[in-house]
Amino acid sequence: MLDKPTAAIRIRRELQQSERDLDVALRSQAGLLQTLVTARLDTDASVAQGHASLVRLGKSIDALLSARGNVARVHGEMLELARHEQLGEQMGVDEDGCPENPYRTAELEHVA
Repeated sequence: MLDKPTAAIRIRRELQQSERDLDVALRSQAGLLQTLVTARLDTDASVAQGHASLVRLGKSIDALLSARGNVARVHGEMLELARHEQLGEQMGVDEDGCPENPYRTAELEHVA
């Protein structure tokens, strides 16, 4: 059985991973969409060729965007719960109220 501080740490880690996984999936599908359209243009394929696949991929991207929005709502709800339970320190909540994101920090350091 998890105690509250352990649960908070685990939720923080898994929530950040879930957010990252959805963003990676979005990036991947957006790249695929670009490649499909580029291939159609560069090969002088007809407008109808591959259109159904583009529509399906668009629906898949839309579903990922919806999922990402829902995970963001979960993030906010967990933040409120952490505040209510006074678990901010265990969850790594900063002064703005959001957990530090190790992925974002690492990416910014890599860019700089």
